Amino acid sequence: MERELLERLLIGNDDASVAALAALRCGGSHMVWAGTTASEPLALIYGRRLRHTRRRGKIEIYNSGGHVNLIADLQSLYATGGGGAFVPTSPTRFLDTRNGTGAPAEPLGADGTLTVKVAGVDGVPADAGAVLVSLTGVGPTTVTHLTAYGDGSLPNVYNDNLAAGETRPVLAVLPVGADGCIRINNAQGAVNVIADLEGYYG
Repeated sequence: MERELLERLLIGNDDASVAALAALRCGGSHMVWAGTTASEPLALIYGRRLRHTRRRGKIEIYNSGGHVNLIADLQSLYATGGGGAFVPTSPTRFLDTRNGTGAPAEPLGADGTLTVKVAGVDGVPADAGAVLVSLTGVGPTTVTHLTAYGDGSLPNVYNDNLAAGETRPVLAVLPVGADGCIRINNAQGAVNVIADLEGYYG
């Protein structure tokens, strides 16, 4: 049976249908047989199949209805061995352009970039590889996006997409530049920016 036809048949809300559909959409193997089997054993089978499929290095993105365009940007990765462990910190605000914390007390303008020191904030060591930051764009004058990065040239990815007047927080893992700073770029209009440290990788 074709995978697309099988997806259409798995519309039910029972545990087996939901688990089977998730495994199928994630690339899991499938077979179809005639007969009746209780829902719970099938849900366990398909749940195991889904976990096995996910271990092969794939992720699952599901749209519950209609059509949607999708963009996925890789922000970071977690690997076994090597690298520094994650060290959580107390939430610490180190940037707020509304009141002058960490930068001038003014909105960040179009194609403007803030350079903000994170080394030394709440114990972040000078050689930290990355920081976990809650990044918030506040009340932009037009549609815009914020891009946060370590050093080098401006990446062609966005951390926070904002509509005019919107306030939106996002959680981001950001590399720390060689100078102990992160950079935050605003694409268009003017927007206030807030950043709270949540932890670091050291």
